[in-house]
Amino acid sequence: MLKLLNYLRLSENISMFLSLVTNTILLTLIMMNTQIRLGSYKHLMILCCLVQLLYSVTNVTANMNAHSTNVSYVLFRKNSGFIDRKFAPFSLIHFCGMYTTQIAVLSIHFLYRFIHLSHPKLVKIFDGCYIYFWILTAFLFGAFIVCLKYLYLGENEFLTNQLREDFENIYGLAMDEVIYNGPIFYKCENGATDCVKPIEVWITIGILMIGMMICYTSMMYFGIVSFIRINSQNLVLSAKLREQQRQLLKALLIQATIPSLFIYIPSEILFITPVFGVGLGENANISMIFLAIYPSIEQLGVIYVIKDFRTNFKRLVTRSKTRTSTIAT
Repeated sequence: MLKLLNYLRLSENISMFLSLVTNTILLTLIMMNTQIRLGSYKHLMILCCLVQLLYSVTNVTANMNAHSTNVSYVLFRKNSGFIDRKFAPFSLIHFCGMYTTQIAVLSIHFLYRFIHLSHPKLVKIFDGCYIYFWILTAFLFGAFIVCLKYLYLGENEFLTNQLREDFENIYGLAMDEVIYNGPIFYKCENGATDCVKPIEVWITIGILMIGMMICYTSMMYFGIVSFIRINSQNLVLSAKLREQQRQLLKALLIQATIPSLFIYIPSEILFITPVFGVGLGENANISMIFLAIYPSIEQLGVIYVIKDFRTNFKRLVTRSKTRTSTIAT
């Protein structure tokens, strides 16, 4: 079991390093004089890179593990003792804020692409100071999720007692050494014959699920409509501009597909299995490994798909090799 946690820590640290490298490269390419017209979208791409970097950093600083029973799942970490116990959960769930902020930023990307192709006059709502409204909206969504989890999915005596034996046997931890956060879907007394559904937990999880579904549904809708629009003969664009828009849309689809595979699906497995009475136990940490890996690979797809970025990246590598050989001689 400890090997699985070690793999999780290793994947988090490697991913943070690779995320720093790939996002720095992409930021450099965005800031270079490119032939592709980005407009206000340039600021959204920069925002996405910065949020991904924050995602990686918060993933490491949260030092988060997962555990699942047949009625609950929790995210937990060992209590360092440096923070008051009342506020200690924020050292754990601040990652959840960046998780949801990342999803919100992607939704805004799709909205921009849809407006740019279908209602170009409205693109001005992303210009100038308006861009800060969208940035603030994404971070407020993340902060809202953190507050919900802190207020309604925090530690409670019933769940603590239920987890006590598992944590002692599997992780070698007493419950007073642990900070955790997560829902208990069923409070079962007298074995499994008398179970109660905590209404506040189900409402909170429902709100979280609805928020995620709105983000992913909007991405799907705006993505499909944008794809149809970019291939429509009614769209008056030169062949070069049409191809550039296709590349940006493909890059956006990659940015949505990778989180779906590495974030959304593993998270939903972690969330849903206890609802149906399936406990993953320590194997719930496999989902956390997928969450850790995600930011290290996404931007590679963006660099590859957008031709101008790909060309400039090759120039940077060639220039770097030339400088290295010059210094060596």
